[in-house]
Amino acid sequence: MDDNILLRASVYVAQLLLEKQPKNRVFHNLHRTLTVLEAAGKIGRKENVSKEELEIVLLAAAFHDSCYVECYQGHEAVGQRIAEKWLTEQTK
Repeated sequence: MDDNILLRASVYVAQLLLEKQPKNRVFHNLHRTLTVLEAAGKIGRKENVSKEELEIVLLAAAFHDSCYVECYQGHEAVGQRIAEKWLTEQTK
């Protein structure tokens, strides 16, 4: 597992949420993202998933609320685009 990519992703998402999230979206926020990230890690470790699988789960958890910076309706596709763009840039 590349802990560095998870750290970089978490910092990226935290900055994105702090800088761009509309103030009226009080539930899908940084606190919730960090709580979900922590819970996903605990569950993944309890389930003995592989390091590679855990990395995927944790990256998904880190990005799961990033979509709400742009919209509420149709947020799934936005979240996918945000994560895909950032992850692709990391491999260049």
